[in-house]
Amino acid sequence: MASEDHIGETIEVKLRGGAECSDHLMGGPRSTSVGIGADYLAMARRSAWYVDQITKGIPPGNLPAELATDIRLIVNLKTGKELAITIPPSLLARADEVIE
Repeated sequence: MASEDHIGETIEVKLRGGAECSDHLMGGPRSTSVGIGADYLAMARRSAWYVDQITKGIPPGNLPAELATDIRLIVNLKTGKELAITIPPSLLARADEVIE
């Protein structure tokens, strides 16, 4: 994947990295220091409503299209330390999750 190549290059040259989802924040050789993206659990819960509506006979084309409203900010301090990045306290205070 292109995003995985970008993340690997980021670590190799010690630049600040970012990810769109938490998959690249959990550690390993391709982990990044900061990620922001939709809360997948909230999206799954909302998709259950769509399934319910469709099973009740409402045509999918009549259901509203929605954007994610629950956005999460995740900071991986371990990767930040490996990249010699100092994460500002103001960013840590806003993070929904901090991985140490």
